[in-house]
Amino acid sequence: MKQLYPDAFYTYAHLADHAMKTGELIPPIRQVYPGCTVEEAYQLQFRNVDRRLADGWRIGGYKVGVIAEGAQRAMDTLQPVFGVLYDGMLRPSGAVLAFDALNAPLMEVEVALTAASAVDE
Repeated sequence: MKQLYPDAFYTYAHLADHAMKTGELIPPIRQVYPGCTVEEAYQLQFRNVDRRLADGWRIGGYKVGVIAEGAQRAMDTLQPVFGVLYDGMLRPSGAVLAFDALNAPLMEVEVALTAASAVDE
């Protein structure tokens, strides 16, 4: 795969990792790297998944978002996007969320799958 932004491109992966750990907001990748392809964005996501797994994080499931055609147009994509949910992100049904601890919270219906592994059984 052709990489448009050698080492500087991976700086965004570090920025996203820091944002994930601290809750700080960062600009969308297309704002920082306007020519970024979907494949390159996933390359950054997978880099951080590997980093987090190496740090002892556990995958709790996966999510699919940007399912609606209108949302896809707004995000300038022609397909849904997917991501990893870590076990620390999961909340039981009926859990109370502290909205003042969130950054610009919005409600969006997304498909979420919980993964179980043979290790967990």
